[in-house]
Amino acid sequence: MQKSSRIVLVVLCSLLFIQSLTPVFAAPKKHILDVVEITWPGAKSPDVSKREVAEAINGEVKKSWKLFTQSEASETYSGLEIVLGEVVQDSYVLARPLSCNDNVFQSFVSEVRSTTYRKLGITNTENRSMVILTPAAGCIWLGRATFGDPDTPGMGLVIQNTASAFVITHEIGHLLGLGHSNLLRCNDGSPDGPWSNRCRAIEYGGSVDVMGNVETEGLLSIYHQWRLGLVPDTQIRTSWTNESIDLSPLGSASGVRGIFFRDQDAAYWLEYRPANSKQGYESGLVIYRTDPPPYQFVDSPLQGQSIVGRPGLGVTADVWMLNLGNYSYSQTGKASGSMTLTGAKSFSTFSGNVKISVSSSTDNSKVKVEITRKPDVIPPPTPILSEQSKWSSPENSALEQGFEDQETEISSFEAQIDGKEIKEVLTKNDGTVATYLDPLNQRKTLRVKDLPEGNYEIRIRTKDMWGNMSQWSNARKVLIDRSRPEVGNSLNIIGFDRQKIKVALSDIKDIGSGLCRTVIVSDVSFVKQLSEARLNPTLDMGLNTSISNNFETFDCFGNGLQGKLNISNLYKAANEFKKTGRWSSVKSGDVIGLRCAGKCTISTTVKDNVAVILGNGKAEVLLTGKLASRIIESKSTLPRVGSNIVIGTSSKVLRVTGQDFVIYGIVQSRLEISGTEPVTRSGTTNDPSLDDENQKSLSKFGFRDGDFSNLWSVSPMERGTTLLDPSLDLCSASYKSESERQHRRQVTVTRLKSPYLFLSSEVVKYRNAEAGLAALKELQTNFEACVKNKGGVESGGAFVDYSFSSLPSSNAKLVGENSRVIVRAQIGKGSASRQLLAFYQFNGEMFTGLYIVKAGETGFADSEVINWFDVAGVLAERLDAKF
Repeated sequence: MQKSSRIVLVVLCSLLFIQSLTPVFAAPKKHILDVVEITWPGAKSPDVSKREVAEAINGEVKKSWKLFTQSEASETYSGLEIVLGEVVQDSYVLARPLSCNDNVFQSFVSEVRSTTYRKLGITNTENRSMVILTPAAGCIWLGRATFGDPDTPGMGLVIQNTASAFVITHEIGHLLGLGHSNLLRCNDGSPDGPWSNRCRAIEYGGSVDVMGNVETEGLLSIYHQWRLGLVPDTQIRTSWTNESIDLSPLGSASGVRGIFFRDQDAAYWLEYRPANSKQGYESGLVIYRTDPPPYQFVDSPLQGQSIVGRPGLGVTADVWMLNLGNYSYSQTGKASGSMTLTGAKSFSTFSGNVKISVSSSTDNSKVKVEITRKPDVIPPPTPILSEQSKWSSPENSALEQGFEDQETEISSFEAQIDGKEIKEVLTKNDGTVATYLDPLNQRKTLRVKDLPEGNYEIRIRTKDMWGNMSQWSNARKVLIDRSRPEVGNSLNIIGFDRQKIKVALSDIKDIGSGLCRTVIVSDVSFVKQLSEARLNPTLDMGLNTSISNNFETFDCFGNGLQGKLNISNLYKAANEFKKTGRWSSVKSGDVIGLRCAGKCTISTTVKDNVAVILGNGKAEVLLTGKLASRIIESKSTLPRVGSNIVIGTSSKVLRVTGQDFVIYGIVQSRLEISGTEPVTRSGTTNDPSLDDENQKSLSKFGFRDGDFSNLWSVSPMERGTTLLDPSLDLCSASYKSESERQHRRQVTVTRLKSPYLFLSSEVVKYRNAEAGLAALKELQTNFEACVKNKGGVESGGAFVDYSFSSLPSSNAKLVGENSRVIVRAQIGKGSASRQLLAFYQFNGEMFTGLYIVKAGETGFADSEVINWFDVAGVLAERLDAKF
C-alpha cells in the first residue's frame, strides 16, 4: 500500500487517544507555522537546519495539506492553506536537555512560544503555531504536538533532529484536533471483533492517511475530515434499517460522503475510496471503528507501563481501521496491501447483525452500499416514568435510563393522557452531548419540556426504527408547571443565636409547584448558601453584616429567576431604647438584655423590617400607637424572635409594652432585589462513574454537582477516575509519592464562555496516612525549591518560568498551615502565559486539590483570590468526611 518508513511516533498530551464533547468545527482556512531552534550545553547540532525545516513546510507540507483537505470541484473550499511564518535567526539555549516527560511538554512548548513571540513583537498569535527544532534528546518520538482544534489550534510542535515533511504534516493534524489512524487487528485473522486480548487496538496501524505513522498521500479519512468540519453532518448518512445508499467518493464535493452505523455498542464509519495504484489499495469501502478500546487492549510503542480502564463516552479523536482485504502493518512502521472492501466481498459486523456489501451504482462516479440488518423484532424496553422529584429542569429526561433500544434507536414517543387520547409527543433530538455512539447528536429523549402543561395522569410508550412498540409505562399523576417564581423585598428574621441570625425570604415564592432550589452565589459562581424549602427559603448571616450577591431561585420544574440580592441588618440593644418602668440588666451568653419588673414600656425609632428579640414573658408591639403584634409567652430566658413587622422606608416609633418580660433588642433589616431576569435550570447529567463504590466514596470530597450556579456543570475528567495521570506535578517532572495513591477522582467545572482555562478539584486517597504525609512533604520540598529558583527546577530548563505572588489574608478555615500548599503564580511570559491559583490540602490519607487557571499575563485580583479561599475552606471541611 504505502511506502515503508522509519517509525514516526507522536504523543497527544500523554493520552493514547483523546475524546471530546464538541467534535465538529468550522473548516479551517489558513494556519501559520513559525520556526525556531533550541539547544542546550553539550548538545550536538541537529543533522538538519532551520532552513530545511522551512523548505519542508513551504513545500511538501503545504502541498500535502492542500491535497488532503480539498474536495473535487469544490467552489467553497480549496483545502487548508499552510503558511510559513517567521524563521527565527538565533537559536535559544536551554539550561538542560529537552525532557521527554509527558508532564512538562505542554508548559515547555508554551514557554518557548511565548518567549519567541515576545522577542519577535508578534501579539496576534490566534492562528499561529510554533515549530521547535531540537537536537537529538533520546526521546522515543521524532515529532510531538500540543493538541488543539481548528478554531483554537495547538500551541506548537517539537521535531527532534528531523526536517521530515511527513512528521511535520502529521503533527499539524494534532494541532488541529485529529487523533491517530489506528488498526483493529484480531489474532485469528477476523476483520472485526469485540475489544479483547483477541482483537486489539494497534496504535498508528491504520495508515490509510497521514494520521498513521507510514508515509501516505491519501486523503484524510471521512472521520478526520468530519472532525475538521470539511464534511458537514448533512453529508453523513446514519443508517438503522435495511437500505441501499449511493455513496460518493471520499474526495467528492457533494452527495453522501460517509455512512455512520452502530451495532449495539460498536460504532462504525464507512467511506468509499477509488483505486489508487500509487498508494496500493483497490477501489472499495474503508470501514473504521470509533468506539474506543479499553486501555488494556491497546498496543502502543509509546506505552511505558501496563494500564487498564475504560474511556468515557466522549467522541474520540482517533479511528481504528478494519482490515477488509490483504492489508499488512508492522509496528516497525511498514504497511502494504489493500484494506478496502471490494465489490467481490461482503463484511459482517462481529455480532452478525449487520452485513455490508458494495456494488456499482447507476451513477458511475458512485458506488451502491447495501446495508442488511438482522430483522429487529424485539420491542424496546418498557419505559419507566421517573419520580417527579427528578424533574427539576425542563431539560431533564422524563424517563429513567434504560428505555433506549439496544438493537437500533428510538424513533418516537407516544403518550396516553388520563387513560384516553393517545398521541405522539413531539420531541427534538437530544442535542446535549455528542457521544461516540451518537456523534451527530441524533438520538431522541423525552424531556420534561416535551410534556403538555397541566395536571393529569400519563403513560408513555416508545417506537424503534423498525416500528416495534414497547409496552406502556407505569401510569403516573403529574403536574407540569411552566410559570416562574415571584420575588419581592419582604423578609422575616426567624432565628437569633448570639452573633448569627436566620433570615426567611418570605417574598420569594412559587404558586405552582413550589420552590425547590434557592441559592446565593459568590462572585466566582460558587454556591455560598442553598435552601431547598418549598416556602420561605432561608439563609444565614452574621449580626450587623450585609450580603450582596447574585441569587437564583427555581421551582421544582426548573423555571427560575436570577438577579442581584442585597441584605443588611443592624442590631439595636435594648439598653439603647427609651424606657418607662423598672428595668434591670440580664445576660444570656454574650447577649445583654433588660428585665422588666411589673409593667414596662420600651420604645425606639425604626424602619424597613424589624424583628423583636425577647426572652421569657409576653408582650405587645405597637407601631405609631397601634397594635402591630402580640408576642406569645415563653418560659425560656434564651433570646428568641418574638415578632416580625414590616415598617417601610419611612421611620416610625415602635413600642414594646408588657409585664414581667425580658427584651434583648431588635434586628432592623433591609432586602433589595434587582436586575431579575428569567432563567431555566440546566438539566442534570448522569455520571456512570458513581456506580463504582470507590468513586462514590470519593465524591463526598471535592466538587459536587450543584456546587456552582446554573449553567456550570461538574463532571469527571477523561481518565480522572483512574491513576493514569499524575496528581502532584507542580514545578517538577515526577513525584515518587504517586505510586502510593490508591484511588483518585478529578472533576472539571465548565460552562460556555468560562473565564477560566481550567477549573477543577482533585481527590486522592493514599494507601495510608503515612503515604499521605510523604506526598505532602514531597510537595512542600518541591514548592520551596520552585519559589527559590523561580521555576528553574522544573524539567525543561530555563525556558520554564514561574513568577510567584503573595497571598491576601483570609478568614477561610483551611487545613492547618503545615498540611497545605497554596500557589499563586504566573507560568510563562507573554501571550501564551497563564495564571495558576492552586490549593493543595492534606488530611491523613486524603488529599484535595483545587486548581484554577486563567490565560494571559493579568493575574488574579486579591478579591478573586479571597473568594477562592472561601471555596477551598468548603473543600477543607469536606476532608473531615470518612472515605
